[in-house]
Amino acid sequence: MLPRREVPVADTTLGKILTNQPARVHSPIFILGPGRSGTTLLRSLLSAHSRLAITPETHFLAHANRWGLSQGAPQDFEAYWADYTSWLRFKDLDIDADRCRERIESAGNHSFQTIFRSVLAVYQEKSGVARIGEKTPGHSAYIPTLLDWFPDARFLFTQRDPRAVIASQLKTWYVKERLSPRSLRQGLLNGTREQELIFFANDWVENFQQRWAARANDSRFYKVVYEDLVRDPETEIRSIFTFLDEDFEASVMEERKDEFASADSSKQNHIDEWRKGHLGRSAKPISADSLLKWKKDLSSTEVAIIEGICGDAMQSLGYKPSLSARKRSAGKAVASVTTMLGAGEKRGRRFASSGRRQASKVRGRVEDLLLSLIRVGVERGIPASRFGYRGIQRETVQQYFERNGNASQAGTYRTIHPQKRASNPLPVTIESRDALPDDQGWWGYSFWDVPERISQETYIATVPDCLITWYKDANKKDDFYPAILNKDWCAFDMRELRFRPLHAVTLRQSAEPARLKKATWFIERVYHNHSHWLTAHLPRLLLLKEQGLLDDVILPPERTDAIDDSLRMLGLDPDSFQTYDPARPLFVEELTILGTDRFRPELLQLVPQAFGVDDAPPPQRKVFISRLKAHRRRLINEDEIWPLLEPLGFERVLMEDLSFEEQVKLMRETAVLAAPHGAGLTNMLFCQKGTHIIEMADLSFPNPNFYALASAMGHHYWLVHATSVGDMHPLEKDLQVDAAAVKAALIKLQQFTADTNQSADIV
Repeated sequence: MLPRREVPVADTTLGKILTNQPARVHSPIFILGPGRSGTTLLRSLLSAHSRLAITPETHFLAHANRWGLSQGAPQDFEAYWADYTSWLRFKDLDIDADRCRERIESAGNHSFQTIFRSVLAVYQEKSGVARIGEKTPGHSAYIPTLLDWFPDARFLFTQRDPRAVIASQLKTWYVKERLSPRSLRQGLLNGTREQELIFFANDWVENFQQRWAARANDSRFYKVVYEDLVRDPETEIRSIFTFLDEDFEASVMEERKDEFASADSSKQNHIDEWRKGHLGRSAKPISADSLLKWKKDLSSTEVAIIEGICGDAMQSLGYKPSLSARKRSAGKAVASVTTMLGAGEKRGRRFASSGRRQASKVRGRVEDLLLSLIRVGVERGIPASRFGYRGIQRETVQQYFERNGNASQAGTYRTIHPQKRASNPLPVTIESRDALPDDQGWWGYSFWDVPERISQETYIATVPDCLITWYKDANKKDDFYPAILNKDWCAFDMRELRFRPLHAVTLRQSAEPARLKKATWFIERVYHNHSHWLTAHLPRLLLLKEQGLLDDVILPPERTDAIDDSLRMLGLDPDSFQTYDPARPLFVEELTILGTDRFRPELLQLVPQAFGVDDAPPPQRKVFISRLKAHRRRLINEDEIWPLLEPLGFERVLMEDLSFEEQVKLMRETAVLAAPHGAGLTNMLFCQKGTHIIEMADLSFPNPNFYALASAMGHHYWLVHATSVGDMHPLEKDLQVDAAAVKAALIKLQQFTADTNQSADIV
């Protein structure tokens, strides 16, 4: 029999079917049974066979059940498909969602059966084997559906001592999370170790007294007894392969792959650490050492509960109880009482919750009435401070002037750049605008919008009697949030500058405001962020300098080295600017504020002009920004990508190792800048017009900022698709990029530069 890698899909009977339609998956193998009963070990053994590939746990049917499995197909396929393909379980398969979609469409329907067949077919196609299998223990609850969809399937149903099964379940990450310390509000009787024991014990009984019992005489089902498998592996494995109609390969007992080892560097959270250990153990030599570990892991009371619930089923399957009948009866009684108390607590909590909802509605109506009275009082001239700054209403600067009828006492308003629609090119790697994501996320615009993105108006306004406040959010890494209240006790609603509930709290707790006659405030949210400082704040300062309005500018007292270095490079002394006291709000009798669009070309292009970029010699360097020292959004396969770049003359740069001035100098000399999505790309501000910017980004988290920035600066923007890795907030995830996609972009870049007579010699 040929080794797995020498079995081309197209050369197998199934391969000919898969190439055309997803309608058949030939005699698939399903591994079922209670969780922690040896299903992972069994998957590892079967996947080591040259003709077989067994998927990781898909949990497909449980997920489909939430989307209408009983109806046969999702009512809203597009919504379902977006949800399913963004799910961790689908990403675990590491298959091409577009390829799956092609197979689904070729079948002519969107049924769950077609979707599942297509997913299995694509996984098989990727694996290059003759036969596919799937392992999800919980699919034992959906056996009738699987038999209906795959009448020729073969089912391996695992069995293990329930005491060992449950002891192992109690060590899993999901059980440990549920067993976190309880509070009165969370409930004290549910989510306990005893409740977990009872749940898994009943599940074990259901698996064998109902699910397996109904199929015990079905020739398509084979029971794999874990204890037999680990005590005499070869005999049991031979029997399994005989049942599956596959030749026995002795290598499966020795040459099994730890599939998680290669992904070690990308896994940072406790869930993946647990999975890494679990999957790693399944690849080790088979051993019977763990058969009786449950005796150390479980207390006598816990054993009594398990044997009390599982006793009859255990004995029918050959497992001898360790406790007397009297103690088992006592354990069963404990389980009954625990279950009854837990159910009572749930009913009580539901009743209390209903009462809280009613009280909340009443409280909400009272609060709405009070806020209405507060707003009337403020409108009639009562200071908002009398009400603890509650009920503050927001308005734009334009609405403020309209409301005041442009009266002279309201201040002055001057438009510098009127609103304007951009006309930007597509990314060089994108052929159609429709291929760009239209998800606006929290950015307020999308990749799809950038080609015709509207740049908002640039204005400078001076208004009287304003109160400025701010706070740092400890839950968001001490991010800075400012807000401005005007003379009418309304909050200015500006980009990145908005009154929030914590501002009211801050004002109530603050000392009397410091007072200034005149000041210019240009500071926005998270000014300390490198990207925000360069794209939002530095252009504003340069505009103020151009307008001769630097004298009254206020700088924050807490600044990064990059902020001060950037000012010094402009010939400005950071220490010569006035600042504010972080412990006191600021009242300004005549306040100048700016309204700007962060990606307005006229503003952003002030930066390279001011830093001498336009006068620099033609750039020649090719730079790759590495995030090896970063704590998030790293390129986890950088070791695979760098060998593609290094021979072409790229320099690998860690921006953390360079001073701000060194970063500016490097960018002035850079003709090609490549990097994974991250703040380092913001330095393209200091590149000469026409620089090639290659961003590796995940379009399932479609942050269009660097595309918009490159377009505003007149650069050539290249987008290379990457995949996010990890189960955490999108901003924290690492990236993985396909080496073939990077290579294709580099080849296209060579052709592009040749066609446009540019000098960047890429390959």
